[in-house]
Amino acid sequence: MAPKAKSKAAVPPPPEPEPPKDATAGDPDESSRRRVWVYGVNEGCEEPGIDLLKDFQATGRFRADFAALCLKAKVIGHPAFMPSPEPAEVRQAASPTADAAEGGALPPPRESAVLSVQSKLLDRASLQVLRLALASSRHLETLRLSGCSLDVEMLGILRSSLTFDTTVSTLHIDWNPAEVPHDAETAQQAAHVNNVQELMDLERQRDQQQAGRLLQSFRDQLEARRGSLKAALAILCLAASPGFAATAKLEPLDVSSWTAAFKSGLGVEAEDSQRVFSILDGPPYGPGDGLVSPQRLEEVLSAL
Repeated sequence: MAPKAKSKAAVPPPPEPEPPKDATAGDPDESSRRRVWVYGVNEGCEEPGIDLLKDFQATGRFRADFAALCLKAKVIGHPAFMPSPEPAEVRQAASPTADAAEGGALPPPRESAVLSVQSKLLDRASLQVLRLALASSRHLETLRLSGCSLDVEMLGILRSSLTFDTTVSTLHIDWNPAEVPHDAETAQQAAHVNNVQELMDLERQRDQQQAGRLLQSFRDQLEARRGSLKAALAILCLAASPGFAATAKLEPLDVSSWTAAFKSGLGVEAEDSQRVFSILDGPPYGPGDGLVSPQRLEEVLSAL
């Protein structure tokens, strides 16, 4: 009789591999740390207020405190104010092993007394956190912002930051034509209901307000140079049409003749006069034909 074949024992299937754990699970703030700042990333965030300073352990170094306050406020901080990544050799030198070998911890790097940002587009949330961080940054003496496109509201935030207990004694802002901010609340409501026409009306209204501010500033500039608007326009006409002063005011000028007359007669930079030309050449002041007369300039500026 043939021996019975031995039955093979059932081999249990291998256990399914566990799905990789999400490194950000359980830490609601971790995802915020990994996000990158882009303009508009902080829209909709709660405005960082003075309550953030409650129980806040400041280091006294601006960039470190700014980063910590951004984390606490769940705001993506602007990279111009964040700490710079440390090179590998610096991290190695600051490690506990290196500290023990040297006989003690390395002192933190000394931060500059000047905080300077140039040609960076800033956002309101970062400036609101900056306002709070300045209170503990006792090493700062000068804040310089150049070409950062600050609007009126952002300038107000900077102004309020200097009313805190701060060591900053100099605020330097240049290359910054102040722009009228959007009506954020109305714009948000219009966007929520997808009201495109209302958004366009808001933008048109803001452009008109901005144009009015620029024209008023230009008038003040002309009066400061020649004592009165009338005297400045008389010199402009002589520069635009020498020998034809009686009719020069009525003569339409193209943008090249316009900027040349302002530069030679009044010393006004082409950038400033060209900006005014663009306003007067478009609605609601002009037909957009690329020509503006000194008389039209006088009419608009006199009505301000």
